Amino acid sequence: LGRLPVASQFYPPFVRQPISSSDWMNNIPPYEFNICRTCNCTLLKQLTLKTAPPIISFNIDGMSSFIIDTEITSTIDQIIVHYKLVGISYFSIKQAHFNTRIIVEADVFVHDGMLDGGNMVKESVPLHDLDLMKNRGYKASALIYMQI
Repeated sequence: LGRLPVASQFYPPFVRQPISSSDWMNNIPPYEFNICRTCNCTLLKQLTLKTAPPIISFNIDGMSSFIIDTEITSTIDQIIVHYKLVGISYFSIKQAHFNTRIIVEADVFVHDGMLDGGNMVKESVPLHDLDLMKNRGYKASALIYMQI
């Protein structure tokens, strides 16, 4: 498999941190990507989506005041595109370990290879009642959305 297209993965550092995944998708902030060799100024890169990727990931590691939207609607090349949250990866510095939430229709499953025998466990709480920024003491680090 080849590398993912750059436009399908969004990550910091930004000039302006987005407040939510919808805000990020619809107002992609410029981000710092290099230093000018002549004047030592920070060079910024601005991304624009020309086509709608089928899958989009957002790196939200370290973003504590961030709203995870379960659906995103965006206009890309004059076409309205809808995305649905399908996965969240969580990381614990203390444990040096990841776990995930996988969203299938209205059901949410947790997967942690160190717990639960490596099996997915269905959440007992509906998606809209979950704190999506935390899971079992771990903090959200990546979001995965799929075009619907």
